[in-house]
Order: sequence, then C-alpha cells, then structure tokens
Amino acid sequence: MVNPFVVSDKNSRSSKIKNAVLKRIKTYSLSKSNLIIVIGGDGFMLETLKKYNKYKKPFYGINSGNYGFLMNKFSEKTNYMNLIKGRLVSISPLEMSVKNKSNVIKKCIAINEISVLRQSRQTASLTILNVWLLRHNKQTPYRGGDSNNIKEEFNVYGLPAWFMYIIGATKVILAILLIVGIWERQINFYVVTSKDYERTKKFLNHYKIFPKSIHSPSKKFKGKPKPDLLNHCIKINKIKKDKCCYVGDTEFDYIAAKNAKIDFIFANYGYGRVKSKYNLVIDSPKELFKYLEYNSNQ
Repeated sequence: MVNPFVVSDKNSRSSKIKNAVLKRIKTYSLSKSNLIIVIGGDGFMLETLKKYNKYKKPFYGINSGNYGFLMNKFSEKTNYMNLIKGRLVSISPLEMSVKNKSNVIKKCIAINEISVLRQSRQTASLTILNVWLLRHNKQTPYRGGDSNNIKEEFNVYGLPAWFMYIIGATKVILAILLIVGIWERQINFYVVTSKDYERTKKFLNHYKIFPKSIHSPSKKFKGKPKPDLLNHCIKINKIKKDKCCYVGDTEFDYIAAKNAKIDFIFANYGYGRVKSKYNLVIDSPKELFKYLEYNSNQ
C-alpha cells in the first residue's frame, strides 16, 4: 500500500504536475506516509534528499525541470501505476565528517557530491608567499627534522640547494598568478528590476544581498521588456556585453535581454514557464552558481 507525502518545487510547472498528481492519488502527512514524492528538477531533488533523509523513507522523483537525471518522466496515465509497481532500490552514499577550526564536527551525506572549499583561494596563495618570502629564514611548526629555515629543511630531506630555488621560484610565481587570476575572474552581479528602487533595496538588505548596483524604471529609463535599464546598467558599470548574462524568470526578461543583445538564463524556480526558445534553464540558485563558476574558469 502506497501512502505518499508530496513535496513540490515552487514554480508553475511543478505546481501543475502536483495538481495532476493530487487528483489521481490520496496523499498523507509526512508522519503517516511511507513514500516521499518529489516534484521538481535534479537540484530540488538533492535539496529534498538532504532535508528529509533523516526520516528514512524512500523517494520517488517526478521531473518538472530541464534535465531530470535523478527523476522520472511525468505522465498522468502511468505515474500512479509506476508508484505501485516501483522497485525499491537502496543506495549507500558516502558520509563526510569534518572538524572545523573551532573543533566542531559537521557531517554530510554525499548524495551527488561533497565539496570542501577554503574560505578563499587567496588564503592558499598568501600562505605560500608568506612561507617562501617572509618566513623562509625562520622556524615554523611545519618544518621537517627540527630545521630552522627552508635551506636546512631541504638538507634534511636530502635535496640539493639548487632544487630549493627552483621549487621556491615555481611556487611563488604560481601563487602570484593564482591571485591575479582570481581577481580577473571575479563575478559581479547587478539587479535590474521592474519593481521600485526603495522596495527592492529594502528586500535585498533584509536578506543581506548587496549587488554592485540596483536599477529600477524611471521617466528616463523604461522597464522591461524595453532594454533601457539593462543597457544603462551595462554602460555605467562598463560591462562588456559578451562577458555578461541576464537571469530572469519571465518572458519580459527574455525579451529585454534579447533586445539588449546579451545572453539570457531562465530561472525555472520563479514565476514564468519554460519555453523551447530558452537556451539555458536552471532549476535552482545552486545551478546558477555552478554555471557561473564554471564559465568564469574558461
């Protein structure tokens, strides 16, 4: 007997599928259910797994996103039968356990991946520069064989002095290039909206979101779908059109980006509906960050 609890992403496509599912099957509260139905994209499925994994219940995904590698295709005719005939598959994901500098242990299940990141890449570069330029002739807790400087440390390891200079020069050069590269690849974001400036600023401040600038309609600059605001933002911030993109969740956003001749990314977790003409569709903010990080490294 299937007693499902339904979780749906907050967009129009997911809501439509959820309504169709609710017409065909009886749903239960989380405590009384024996199955969790997840309606959304891959990103939403991963978020749901993380949130509800502690209840130790099976999950069944119905895709309303772009790709749906982790999901099942939606069909009003076959979905109910699939739930009944579905075969339970157990997975054994890896669990990460890490202790931070405050000796607090955090655990995480690797449903898709686990990323362990430094607070910033600059930290690694500055540490290298510190060790090789400022503290090369001083003792540190990390030197091998109780050596007092880098030269003694290389001698402890049986390495010649000339090798130390090659390694040092290579590390310093790469550290400097890394800092320069991070500075050059910095991602800036701006807000272009049809809402009024004060309300937008108050909303962003509440959620501690601080864009480089905020642009709202005025007598001089018309709102979307006119490209005026986008072009104004691009001009005053000296942004290259081939190096930027506009993220939106409506048809007006798409038209404004097209008229401004910049790339457009459709946010499928907003108010609009996905259309075939959208070249790139994301199902969650995490997908956007991954996309921007990937492209900033190209």
